[in-house]
Amino acid sequence: MSFAVPIVESAGKTAVLDAPYGIITDSEGRVTNAPRYNEYIRQVVRSLFWNITLGNGEDATRVGPFEAQYRVAVFTKKNEDQIIGHGLGRQPVGYLVVGQNANGAIFVPDVLTWTDEYIVLQSTEITTYKIIIF
Repeated sequence: MSFAVPIVESAGKTAVLDAPYGIITDSEGRVTNAPRYNEYIRQVVRSLFWNITLGNGEDATRVGPFEAQYRVAVFTKKNEDQIIGHGLGRQPVGYLVVGQNANGAIFVPDVLTWTDEYIVLQSTEITTYKIIIF
């Protein structure tokens, strides 16, 4: 016997799993329907990660289902503050560099300058970075 279990909703769709009803054991207490439960666990894992992407990577777009934004930051001067808007509506926790067109590094001169509208970064080189702000 089995029953359908709606497990996760993503992109307006609900994944439905065919969950086994009850554990079947032999006379020594060993589970005899373990393969069915193994497949059920595989279905759960697939459903939890169903349609998760990191978005299209375009500037000022959301990073998939995450509360994060892609931003392209163009630094025209070395070691000077660059204000970068983020659109999160809250003070960010951090950032990740996901692309750059030359050698260099970006860093935070003072995290206390971050607001719910922008962050302030500096670059060791004149270059362009693609970052995720979260």
